[in-house]
This record gives sequence, structure tokens and C-alpha cells, in this order.
Amino acid sequence: MAGRSHWAAVLESRKSGDSSYEPVWINKLGQAGLESKEGWEWLLKNEEGPEYFGLRHFPQALSLTDWAAKSAAAAASCDCIVRVKKDWSGEYGYPFPSWSDYVGILILRVRMLQEAGEFTQADSELVVLMRILSKHTERFSKQVATSALGLRNAVLGDCVVPMLEQGLVSVDARREILSLRWRTVGNDPKLWVNNASFTYAWITEIKEEGFAHYWGNDDDEPPKFPEMQLHAIPALTELMKVCTENAIASREGTLDLRDADWVAAYKSRFEYGYHPIHGVVG
Repeated sequence: MAGRSHWAAVLESRKSGDSSYEPVWINKLGQAGLESKEGWEWLLKNEEGPEYFGLRHFPQALSLTDWAAKSAAAAASCDCIVRVKKDWSGEYGYPFPSWSDYVGILILRVRMLQEAGEFTQADSELVVLMRILSKHTERFSKQVATSALGLRNAVLGDCVVPMLEQGLVSVDARREILSLRWRTVGNDPKLWVNNASFTYAWITEIKEEGFAHYWGNDDDEPPKFPEMQLHAIPALTELMKVCTENAIASREGTLDLRDADWVAAYKSRFEYGYHPIHGVVG
């Protein structure tokens, strides 16, 4: 929270209008950090105008984000990192950087330090970031939690794996990162009860609160339930049934998502689309 609040202050100090920042690149540092390997390589060669972030901005960007290493180290020392309020931004006002922007700044520092040849410091900050991502969890529903898991996977897939392939991470740092992997067999009964509860709430909202515009109606038309994509209701009902069955099996100690037969059965039932339980089935 302290790190994100600090970055909000940095952005506010650079604000030049109601919704614009000057220079623009400072407002884009979080997104730059989360670029894919190809995007990062393009960024290193980017010679476009000064409003675009590029190699020439690295010294200033490192200076602007020096606080990030300190706030991250403090967070990483905690036993667990959880969100305690449903709305981060309401109490702090706009702008308030998203969690992904903050993580993007941390991984950006690692990338910039590697480019500058500061590999020891880069290793240290990378391990801290991975420790944060391994400890961070969301407790409102598994659907919300999967967004945190997805960000962690994006950092690993788009940033850390290419670093490992290029030999930019020391053997010791690599070993420590591997020790931080989040392992779960998904057999917590409360997790599945939360899944079922969230899915039931989803169904209820679709039926009772007229979320027609999410399903294809124009916003300026009154919601018309028959025009919704009603196939979503039986699909969600089936999902709720699976979550409930898994909650019971978890309580009885018989659920293990590592079982190949269970995973195959899951994939055959949910071949396409986003579901809360995707976060625990690899």
C-alpha cells in the first residue's frame, strides 16, 4: 500500500492536465515492465519521440522508482499479503496505481538493472518480487484470486523465463525463485465453498438485476431478460454443482486435483471460457 501510494504521488506531481501526464513515458512504466520478451527487445531499440519510454530513460526511471525496492522489501518480509478492502481506490482517490502497475514497476527495475550490468542488485530485487507474488492472495472469491495468479504467471512467462534462458539470473537466485513456487492441490473446502457461493451470486445477478448489457443489449435499451444469452445460466449452474461436489470431496479428504483422471474430466466439461476454478487446475 505504501509503495502504490508513493507512485500515485509521483504521477500526481507530473500531471499536466485533468487526465494527461508529461512526460507520458513516466505514466507507462508499469506497463513497460510487463512487456513480453519481444516487446522488451523492441523497447530497447526504440528511438521514437521523447514521450515514449526507451533505453535513454533508464537512469531517470531507476531514480524515480528507487522507493519501489524499499517498499517491496518491506512487503516481502510479511508472512502473507492480502487485500483487506474490496475497493483499493475509493479511500485514496484517483489516481491510485493498480496492483499490476506496481508489480510492473518492480519487474521493470529488474530488467533495467540487468541492462545496466547490475546483476547482483537485479537478482536481489527479482527474488523479492517473486516472494511478494508467492505470498499475495485474494480472499473474496477464487475468481478474484485468479487475477493475482494470472499476473504472477505473466511475470514468470513473459519476463523471468526469458531472463533464465538468456543467463541473466544467477544460479543462487534461480534456486531461490524455484523454492518460492506456490504448490496447491486445491483441496481446501473453504476455497470450493467460496467458488460455489460466487457462482451462485453470479447467477442471481444475471437473473434478478438485469445485467442485460453485459450480454449483448445496447446500453440505452431497458434490460430484457429473454434477450440475454441464457445458455450462461445452465453453464454456471453446472459450474456451481462441480464446486459444491469438490467442497464435499475436499472435506472428506478425497479431492486431489493432481489426479490425471480428474483433470481430464474437468477439461472435458469446461473446454472453453473463463471459470473461477481455472486458477487451481493447470
